[in-house]
Amino acid sequence: MNSAILIYEILVRYLKQNLALEIIKYFFPSYLNNIMRRVFLEGNPYLLAITMVVSLLHSVFDFLAFKNVTETSNFGTKNIYRRTLRKDS
Repeated sequence: MNSAILIYEILVRYLKQNLALEIIKYFFPSYLNNIMRRVFLEGNPYLLAITMVVSLLHSVFDFLAFKNVTETSNFGTKNIYRRTLRKDS
């Protein structure tokens, strides 16, 4: 009985490792690693840092704009429905 459990655990561990490797190979091909290595090693570090900061700020402001639109649209919709219900009754 113990040997069956041991074989099962070894098989599960082996399959998990292979699945993880296949996922890494699928989403991160080797040529992409070479391109990223060239960007970091041969690129201008100041330009790379400025690009990262601008990208981060853009993401923050994009999130805030989306949050603002969703909050105002829900608030306005509720008021419109309330007004129409008040006029009908």
